[in-house]
Amino acid sequence: MARTGSLRGMGGYSALKRARRRARLRVLAGLFLAVAIVGLQYRLWLGDGSVADIVNLRGAIETQREENERLYARNRELEAEVIDLKTGLESIEYRARRDLGMTRRDETFYQIVERR
Repeated sequence: MARTGSLRGMGGYSALKRARRRARLRVLAGLFLAVAIVGLQYRLWLGDGSVADIVNLRGAIETQREENERLYARNRELEAEVIDLKTGLESIEYRARRDLGMTRRDETFYQIVERR
C-alpha cells in the first residue's frame, strides 16, 4: 500500500506542477494583453494619426477655410474692379484723379496749403 500512496503523492505533485504552469501561463497571457493594450493606446493618443494629430489637423483645416474665404472675397472684388475698368470710364477717371492727380482740360486745379 505504500506504493499506491506514493503514486498518489506523485500524481498530486504533478497536478500541482500543472496548476503552477497554468497559473504562469495565465500571468504571461495577462502581461501580453496588457502590453498589447498599452501599445494600442500609445498609437491612439501619441502616435501618427493620433487623437491629438486629428485635433490639430481639424484646426488647420478651419484656419485654411477662413483664409480661402478671405481670398475668394478679395478675388471677387478684384474681378469686379477689372470688369469696371474694362467697361466704364468712370473708374478710370476716378483712378486718374486719385492716383495721378490729373484734371480735365476745362478744370482748374487749386491746392490749399494750411498754415502751421
